[in-house]
Amino acid sequence: MTDWRPIDSAPLDGSEVHVKRVHRGRLVAEGKAVWNTPVAAAPMLEPIGPDPLNRPVDYGRELREIEAAEVTPRWMKSDRMHAFPSPTHWRP
Repeated sequence: MTDWRPIDSAPLDGSEVHVKRVHRGRLVAEGKAVWNTPVAAAPMLEPIGPDPLNRPVDYGRELREIEAAEVTPRWMKSDRMHAFPSPTHWRP
């Protein structure tokens, strides 16, 4: 018997839990995660910079997405520097 539960029942209070992502019956990722916002130094909050293929970049949209990411809670690895890939199961 397994003690893994559906991610919908996970606590969203910022406590650390063990999570995993299963896709098509295969384990994609497993580890500790928290439901929280990223820390200020997280790479996802840094501008990407100029496009290497010289395509026009909408810097306004990029800044709006960064501002939204600062306040949008998501499943993050315990250090809150990187997002955890959409977990499907959790356990205490």
